Amino acid sequence: MFYITTKKASGVISGFQTSEDAPITWSRELPASCQLSHGLGALVTPLLAGLLETEPNKIWTFEQFFSSVTQVTQAKRAQIWTWHVHTCQMLRIYPAVKELNFELLSAEIEKQSAVAPAHQLLLHNQVQVKHDRWPLQTSRQKPLILFHRENNNVALVDAGEVPKFPSFQTPVQLEADATVSKSCCSVGYCAKRQTEHVSQASTLAEEATKGLSRLISRETAEVDALRAQTLLLASVLWGRAQAVIKAQEIIAKLKPTISNSLSEDLRRKQVEVSRLHVELEKLAPVLKQLSSKDLLKEWLNLSEGLSAERGACEANKVSSLVARLKDSWQHLLRDRATREPSYNDEQFHLLERIKASETAKKIVNLLSTQVLPFAAALADSLADWYKLAQTSFLQVEILKRDMLQAQSQLERLQESYEILEEMFLSNAEVSASRPSSPAEDRKSRSPTPSPMRSPSPPVPGGKTSPCRSPADVLAVQEEINQLLKDNSHLISFFNSLSLEMPDLDD
Repeated sequence: MFYITTKKASGVISGFQTSEDAPITWSRELPASCQLSHGLGALVTPLLAGLLETEPNKIWTFEQFFSSVTQVTQAKRAQIWTWHVHTCQMLRIYPAVKELNFELLSAEIEKQSAVAPAHQLLLHNQVQVKHDRWPLQTSRQKPLILFHRENNNVALVDAGEVPKFPSFQTPVQLEADATVSKSCCSVGYCAKRQTEHVSQASTLAEEATKGLSRLISRETAEVDALRAQTLLLASVLWGRAQAVIKAQEIIAKLKPTISNSLSEDLRRKQVEVSRLHVELEKLAPVLKQLSSKDLLKEWLNLSEGLSAERGACEANKVSSLVARLKDSWQHLLRDRATREPSYNDEQFHLLERIKASETAKKIVNLLSTQVLPFAAALADSLADWYKLAQTSFLQVEILKRDMLQAQSQLERLQESYEILEEMFLSNAEVSASRPSSPAEDRKSRSPTPSPMRSPSPPVPGGKTSPCRSPADVLAVQEEINQLLKDNSHLISFFNSLSLEMPDLDD
């Protein structure tokens, strides 16, 4: 200890030896075998560096020490559990500030997972986590589920390898046997952590697949409902334009001097609406195909034999064997305290040695034949399933973006329609109040019947009454107003649909 605290360099907090009396390999980071999480290790590292500092001018004061300890304890109370699907690791986020917003959370997740915020897909209780759904409570059993939007590879990073247990020496030595059994117990606990990690991964994999499947189903249903509403809105806009075009044609026949450019503008708008209508109709087969996909069923097929119950069963088996191994270590430890054991004590000592060796072999066999193959198969199945789910999720996002674009185009067309309708109404009022010109009167007295009104009945004496007059113009205006009144329910319906349109950013 004197050598460690006096000879190490400044800032060094750990070191290891490959053998007894071998040189120490120093490090400024915690060793890989440290059981602290990455998030807590980042908080503890400067604390250890300050405590183990050898240079007097860099040694921490009591205020610095207690301030760092307070920061660690406060952060630990507010920790955020996040399960990374692609590495099957449980990340623990320890916020450095009291109020952790969504942007800071994404940045902290990026530090531990190397997943950029733009590529993060976070779920909690089968709901996508966004700015408006934060903050929320997490736990080891109900963590945030982190998916990578672009990457679909999965690997159990902490699954480990088959452990190697030390063997007992051939001549019975009480001191050496107690030391070997203690080492066997330590290796057994490492194997126990491996199996618990695999068991937790199998449980959270089911939760992750279920949550993402239901999210995709809900998003698909929302996009389909939006498509139906957008189609209806397009039909309403087309009908409004058609009503104004017909009314404009009536006025143009009554007043030939009035320009017909308004109808041409409306027809161009109708063409745009028709184009949007056709594009939305083409999306129906794609949405139907997405709706028919059962991702949960796909996961059940891919993960057959990889249930969470099986993972928990394997973990319980290893836990039971480790408890038996610890019991053997306790017996051998008591034998060491007996300096001169009797013959019976020696025989029991040999039995405990054999028991510890056989238990270690069972643990090795269980990990090599059951646990590690289970972990590899689980990672492969999860990767294959996420490839399907990722494709569906990206398709839904693209369709959602297309729907939003179509909706914005319809909103712009609606504004254009309202402007053109106001122009039409003002033109209709002007044409009704303005007296007819002599040319229009002569044309109105021509024998050609109006397409909108039946010819006047013959007058006795062979004379015919004029078929066009200011009164006739007023009658036509009343007819136009009736057309607009007939379509007013379409306008009201369109406005109500616009108000009831769901906010798709939620």
